[in-house]
Amino acid sequence: MIRLDDLGNYAAVERKVLEGQYRGYKILTAPPPSSGGIGILQMMGVLEKSGYEKHGAGSASAIHFVAETMRRYYADRAEFLGDPDFEKIPVAGLLAPRYLEKLRASIDPDGRPPAMPLGTAIPQDTKVPRRRTFQSSTRKATRSPSLTPSTAATAVA
Repeated sequence: MIRLDDLGNYAAVERKVLEGQYRGYKILTAPPPSSGGIGILQMMGVLEKSGYEKHGAGSASAIHFVAETMRRYYADRAEFLGDPDFEKIPVAGLLAPRYLEKLRASIDPDGRPPAMPLGTAIPQDTKVPRRRTFQSSTRKATRSPSLTPSTAATAVA
């Protein structure tokens, strides 16, 4: 249960933005605990040198490549991301050019299954503990919020 005094003790944390490049553009985006910034930079990094766009917007090949790029990011998100106040987040490893190339190379343009297990191959010797996530819900009768812990998923199959 979140109480009014919990909110009174809350203090916003200002964090340094994540920076990246995509086709000559400088990208500034949200750092952890948001997972979106790492996601945008990782997916754009995989797509940038892939040539997926040569198949034409909306083509089965282009959609396949984008979908597989997203699958790899969401597997990494489930395995490695969390709140940096409580967990070490391997941001540099998830965005490393060598890792992006490995993700890119694991996508079969003909639609075959992935050449590597997803969510397990971060290119550094970082031990990342299992995460726990919290789902929020509100009880209709009392309008009281609650938080439910659950174990994070591992890899996307």
